[in-house]
Amino acid sequence: LIDLYSIVRLDERTLWQAIDNIDVKYEDWTARKEYEGTKPLLSVYIETNAPVSTEVLQNKIHDELQKNCPLYAEAIQEMQTNPISVRIIAPGSFNKYYEKKRAEGADLAHLKPPHINASDAVIDLLLGR
Repeated sequence: LIDLYSIVRLDERTLWQAIDNIDVKYEDWTARKEYEGTKPLLSVYIETNAPVSTEVLQNKIHDELQKNCPLYAEAIQEMQTNPISVRIIAPGSFNKYYEKKRAEGADLAHLKPPHINASDAVIDLLLGR
């Protein structure tokens, strides 16, 4: 779960539905809570299959969460902010992650990074650091 504002707890299914509903083709995604100063953000790292701006993705995910998650909509109304931060990652990033994990001997069930609360190490691998 990702906790925003101590009111909203977003699970993988809720985020997955929001991302699927935005009609943007993508390879895969991961999300976690991060901070910009003291402001909590829902950071979404996504590998898209077609060009799209981060601003468009941020707004579409935000709109979908408002429509389909009443607690999110309530918190946003109180906070009057869009806490979604999107980072589009390079094409092939998830495949490189899978290959690295396979080369390390990871079990087939553990080849994919978690969709929720990925560690710094996972994010670094996806970003090619």
